Amino acid sequence: MKAATHMILILGILSFGISNASTLERYIKACVDNPKNGMGQALCECMGREAERRFNDDEFGFLYASAAKDAAAISKYNMTLGPQQKMNVIMYSMKGPSECAGKLGTQRKKPAQSNSGGSASSASSAAEDASR
Repeated sequence: MKAATHMILILGILSFGISNASTLERYIKACVDNPKNGMGQALCECMGREAERRFNDDEFGFLYASAAKDAAAISKYNMTLGPQQKMNVIMYSMKGPSECAGKLGTQRKKPAQSNSGGSASSASSAAEDASR
């Protein structure tokens, strides 16, 4: 009987992880597919992973529902989340893109800085600097 209980617990934990992964993947897809936000794959992935780290399941669900424009789910989360929880998600949806853009920019700069010279890397750096 004890082994069966452990197996049920393990399956429950595994299904929880699968559920989170599919919600993350659905969030990323909704984010990328939204032409109004202008965010690409990398930025949407950063937003989703950071939100997954910051928020509980309901808060993350609210973020996803907002990105997917799912009115029924948004209504559900409006009823279940407290005002501060909703405000945290809303603030993240406004500030998160710039936070992630900064992180992604820093990650891109690190390899370029470690590349010591060469005309190709100099040209790339000059092009990046000119585009700013």
